[in-house]
Amino acid sequence: RFEQFLVTAYPLVHATLTREELGDPGLLYTWKGRSESAEPVILTAHYDVVPAETPTDWAHPPFAGDVADGAVWGRGALDDKSGLISIMEAAERLIARGFTPERTVLFAFGGDEEVTGRRGAGRIASVLAERGVTAHCLVDEGSAVVENTVSLVDKPIALIGTAEKGYVDLRLAVRGADGHAAMPSRRTTVGRLARALSRIERKPFPPRLEPSVRDFLKALADAAPAAYRPVLRRPRLFAPILKRVLAKDPKTDALIRTTQAPTMLSGSSAPNVLPSVAEAIVNIRILPGETIESVCARLRRVVSDAGVEVAVLNPAGSGEPIASAPTDTETYRDLCAVVTRQFPDALVAPYLVTATTDSKHYRGIARAMYRFLPVRMNPALLDTIHGVDERIGVADYLSMIVFYTDLIETLSQGAADSE
Repeated sequence: RFEQFLVTAYPLVHATLTREELGDPGLLYTWKGRSESAEPVILTAHYDVVPAETPTDWAHPPFAGDVADGAVWGRGALDDKSGLISIMEAAERLIARGFTPERTVLFAFGGDEEVTGRRGAGRIASVLAERGVTAHCLVDEGSAVVENTVSLVDKPIALIGTAEKGYVDLRLAVRGADGHAAMPSRRTTVGRLARALSRIERKPFPPRLEPSVRDFLKALADAAPAAYRPVLRRPRLFAPILKRVLAKDPKTDALIRTTQAPTMLSGSSAPNVLPSVAEAIVNIRILPGETIESVCARLRRVVSDAGVEVAVLNPAGSGEPIASAPTDTETYRDLCAVVTRQFPDALVAPYLVTATTDSKHYRGIARAMYRFLPVRMNPALLDTIHGVDERIGVADYLSMIVFYTDLIETLSQGAADSE
């Protein structure tokens, strides 16, 4: 078991920190700090991975952990075992040096992030809430140092996720009479559902520059060509132009609107039978400032057909968006300083995370939540996450350990908790 591997691999951590097996599965490590009054810092990661659907397509077996061509190959190498192991390596080295944090440091490791995180991080967060814990800040995975992804900037960008989109799957269902396909009625369940989906695709959510996106654009200004700087520095004033430009690419369009993507369809089990029920699943990623309730209400208005049921598929697996964490605090500046020390060539920028992370479970516990994985990624490497040939460079992995060592030392200092 992975949990037992950690015990064997990190003896100093397990001799010094308190370890609790919470959730199903989940681990909470408590590194007691000197200060009784300073709020703790939480570092999170997850150790579950998605399946490798086509293992024969991989250059190296996806679960062998081969080290070849200067990289560690395998599912989870980037998402997110490298983050978890780097945190443990950093702690082991700090303990060996005799380091004791001023603030208490919590390592919260979930084992089901890829399937909502409810049983892992969700359970850990519930226990912390029951204990009355309020965290000074939390740092999770979610963004990285990206290269060759923003055309306006020719240098790496260290994206710190300050906000996170929400998530909900909606089930659209149309009910009617079944029968033989040779004698269909004028309005079939499938046809009615198809019209509803067509209306949804024809009416995307309106674009909006929410605070983390405005901060992101402003951060790009100094590194952008001179002609673009006035526009990027004043995103409110130039919002109409920026929204038109960002909407042209699906990757940036996702930053400015709630997205809606039909992903699953079901109907009859036979080609010559009319289904009594036709269903579709629409995956929604919710922009901060909107809610699951408001999204459902809008889709019902857009569909404009009382015969099409719209309901949340899995309430427990859904999550509201998370508004932007502050970027004008000493904590954020300390985080940026650690990032800059490790990646001196990179521009540091706040960012809206369009995926979901385990941090959503801690929204009522941490005063501020940031998402950053200290690894360089180009578009080709990004495609390996949940894809084929996931890997991390050995040098990048060693760099992650240095980053987390610095991060723990920096964030665990017992500054006043008044910001």
